[in-house]
Amino acid sequence: MLETQRDTIEYGDMDIPEMEAYIKHTVDQNEAYPAGLYVALTDGSLYHASFVPGPDFDAASKSWYQDGIASEKFILGDVYFDEDSQSYVVGASGRLKSADGAVRGVAAADVYLDSISQIASKVQLEESGGIFLVDKRTDTIIGHRDPEVVGQKLSEAQDSMYAYTAQQIDNGKTGLSQFEGSYIQVAQVPDSDWIAVAYVSRGGEVLAELGSP
Repeated sequence: MLETQRDTIEYGDMDIPEMEAYIKHTVDQNEAYPAGLYVALTDGSLYHASFVPGPDFDAASKSWYQDGIASEKFILGDVYFDEDSQSYVVGASGRLKSADGAVRGVAAADVYLDSISQIASKVQLEESGGIFLVDKRTDTIIGHRDPEVVGQKLSEAQDSMYAYTAQQIDNGKTGLSQFEGSYIQVAQVPDSDWIAVAYVSRGGEVLAELGSP
């Protein structure tokens, strides 16, 4: 939906009043990013449905702007804790252009990790398996069926499987491996610094199939 909303602004070649009205229209359209879409233009102006930037606010210095201005596709950036919602969020951003193809700035949204964890919690491999997501730039668990684990450093989590997975990621290793009583599959999530980790007991066949040619 993010790309559709950004494309609507682009194809409509919206002027500022039209864009401001449309941005307000995106609020609560998707539970993953309830605050809606926001836009930062190359002239430094920011358009957001609820946030009003102060005089010292500099969108171009933000990591989500720098990531987005360099990418046609929406990409996922740094994870941070939002004090207002008391939730972990991640910025998703991509380049915004005018109808003639000129770069106008960046379109972005703050995606709540709660929604990502809900997806992860629905994936059940065998009886004890599952998946979780890690932001490798910050070593942070950003999606897990156990909400208490979200936000923890992977390398500091109190489970030897997490420590092993952190070592695999640090060494740039992906694919299927075995650790103690489990199969562990490590994979890079496209267009992001995220790593998806699937795990299942060694007796299961699901991950063995993933690792077969």
